[in-house]
Formats: sequence, C-alpha cells, structure tokens
Amino acid sequence: MLAGLRAMWRDDGPRVTLLHALHRALGQLSGGRAGIVSYLLLVQPLGRPGAPRLRPDAACEVEPATERDEVCAAFPRPAAVNRRRWHQGAVCYAARVKGRFAGTLWIQRERYAEVIRVSGAKVD
Repeated sequence: MLAGLRAMWRDDGPRVTLLHALHRALGQLSGGRAGIVSYLLLVQPLGRPGAPRLRPDAACEVEPATERDEVCAAFPRPAAVNRRRWHQGAVCYAARVKGRFAGTLWIQRERYAEVIRVSGAKVD
C-alpha cells in the first residue's frame, strides 16, 4: 500500500494523494458510506480570447452514435477502445459537417477504465 501511495505522490502530486488517503480513511470509518470524489476536468482550447462567436450552422449535425452506426468507422480511436467505452456506459455524440465526419464527444458518468497520455502528462 505504501508503494502505491508513493507512486501516486510521484505521478499525481501531493493534493491528489492526500485526497485519496482521506477518501480511503472516510470509507473505512463510515463502513463505505462516506468518501471524497475528486474530478480532473480537461478541456480543449476553443479559439482565442476575443474571437467572434460561431453562429449555428445548418451544415453541422450532432447526433448520438452507437457502435452499430456507420459513422464509427471514421472515429479517430481504435474500435476496441470505442467498444470498451460503450460497454462502460458512455454516450457518444458524433458531429458531421456537410455529411462528413467532424468529431466526437464522449460523456461518461463514471470513471473510464483507460489511461491517456497528453504531452507526457498522465491522465486517467
């Protein structure tokens, strides 16, 4: 356990490690009825400050996508990753511009069981 905390301290920093330790302690003291859940939200930059807002575009369509939809063949991630997300309960929205795939938005109420590296930083 101590090795795990050391690794967490090294990878995620003292704040996350202390919150995790407090979560585990509260869980033990309360019989699993109390705890602390922390979130790390990552966003993609959208334009530059002061840039004009985008107008709604009739050429852009955003619809829920399931693993059986043909648009999934254009997704940037491997099909196995997408299937795993759906099986974990995620909802996917696919965007098309003039009928061509443009991007996805995944919404998951619980934690994903995958690790992603962004510019060398561990994000899970």
